[in-house]
Amino acid sequence: MNLRRQAISYFTETKPRPEFVAVFQESVRQLSMGESFLMPHNGYLFEAKKDTSIELRDLHLPFDVCVLEWVKVLEWVKDEPDIGTAGMVCRVREFDEHFEVAPTMRVDRVWYPICLVLKIPKAQSFETFWDGSIYMNKVAAEPIPLTPYAPPEILDGQHYLHEVKVVAQFLLAANCGNVSPVKIHEPSAKQVKAAQARGNPPFNSYWALDCSFDRDEDASRAAGGWHAPPRLHVRRGHIRHLPSGKLTWVRQCLVGNPDRGVVEKDYRTSASDAAKEQEKRS
Repeated sequence: MNLRRQAISYFTETKPRPEFVAVFQESVRQLSMGESFLMPHNGYLFEAKKDTSIELRDLHLPFDVCVLEWVKVLEWVKDEPDIGTAGMVCRVREFDEHFEVAPTMRVDRVWYPICLVLKIPKAQSFETFWDGSIYMNKVAAEPIPLTPYAPPEILDGQHYLHEVKVVAQFLLAANCGNVSPVKIHEPSAKQVKAAQARGNPPFNSYWALDCSFDRDEDASRAAGGWHAPPRLHVRRGHIRHLPSGKLTWVRQCLVGNPDRGVVEKDYRTSASDAAKEQEKRS
């Protein structure tokens, strides 16, 4: 927790080279807006399926601006062991015609400023997630550079596949019919007062996505199946035929067993479990 606060403090207190002063200030401005969401280790919420597709015009953020925080596993190539972790903070903002994704990260206690914003038009549909990859050619991600001194590889959309996937999963989950945001942490009055007295950035409130569904394997059998429920995943919206003969639209929803599907156990899909986990961390 408090990765966003750490980043703001770093960019405020660090004296960069003159050419990076403006981008440090812009990073503080962008990270100071929005509601914080705590994401699981490595950012992924559920198992994605190859046929999952996203119609961006049908998806909306739960708040005007959301700031996602998670710990990312670093690896040079897919088959090599982990080489460490990085703190990730990603500001996501919704506009009428596009989403903006502004990522920053901490590696070895050093925070790297927001050098670009990925602009993803809502007119695009993109397929997501299969064997840990994303079809980036389906994503019209136009980088908006915030500094002329950023190295070329930083301005390559491929460099941010992981961040785009995490944001896409967040959007998918947040728009499920059985999911709603719940506040899991609120800074105490003492913390707020101490931060103000020292001139430090305020502590953030934190939200998580509360998923209401039946975890019981027997529920799967009662519905006509005799197999263990699948890993947590998104069931696409579909038309249902009612006994009366009428048709109704069923919104997409999260289904499956979260104990088998959530990537790490430090993120809970129920509000009570998430709150308990935050108490342990505090």
